Amino acid sequence: MVRIGLLGSGFVCDFYQQALRYVPNHRVVVNFSQSAERAQAFAAKWGIPDWSTDLRATIAREDVDLVVVGLPNHMHRPACLAAAEARKAVVCTKPLGRNGREAKEILDAVRQAGVWHGYAETEAFMPDVVRAKQAVDGGAIGRVLIVRSREAHI
Repeated sequence: MVRIGLLGSGFVCDFYQQALRYVPNHRVVVNFSQSAERAQAFAAKWGIPDWSTDLRATIAREDVDLVVVGLPNHMHRPACLAAAEARKAVVCTKPLGRNGREAKEILDAVRQAGVWHGYAETEAFMPDVVRAKQAVDGGAIGRVLIVRSREAHI
């Protein structure tokens, strides 16, 4: 059983929770958010037994094997570095870093720590993508040859 510390309480972590339904042998044991209110609400919404507002303490917990980073972009670096320092496996949402230097620093840290690191895209669970897939599956759209999309964070 892989025990997960889920970092974040926004829409990206909602997508992770949806995706995790298809992953066997795991349990999300704690949710981290900078806001106690959001962490508590997210944990209640998804049936997560605990929540925290302390990033480092969440990552360092004995009952966390894997850290899933669904935080705002500026927090990816500190979260991934803390996971490497705590010798925890880590999955990070795009972007890995805000620039090449940050991404390299994260990769160097997880390699030096000898921990597994993964990079994840959550777009498959975005509402527009889900609706488009339903339209294709339902026959409303013919044979799809190419898809081009654009995303903006405002």
